[in-house]
Amino acid sequence: MTTRVRSVGISPQDVEDLSSEVFMAILANDYGVLRRFRGQSSLATYLTVVSRRVVVRELLKRRIVPNAADTSEMHDVADDAGLAFAPVAAG
Repeated sequence: MTTRVRSVGISPQDVEDLSSEVFMAILANDYGVLRRFRGQSSLATYLTVVSRRVVVRELLKRRIVPNAADTSEMHDVADDAGLAFAPVAAG
């Protein structure tokens, strides 16, 4: 699991919660994420990107991500799936 490689400690409950968040994002707006799939990649790749963005957003909300460098490539990226990355202000 990526979180183990990047030394992000999350509990089994967090994994369950994050999985639920991913499913909710896919189900939102009557499966809007799936309807916006344009076929420019495989469906598996598309869903992986959607899932990763949902998880990173949730981890940042919870302040679980150890350093913002891991998410720097996501700043200012408009997400075709409607899940644009919005960094959480430090404070």
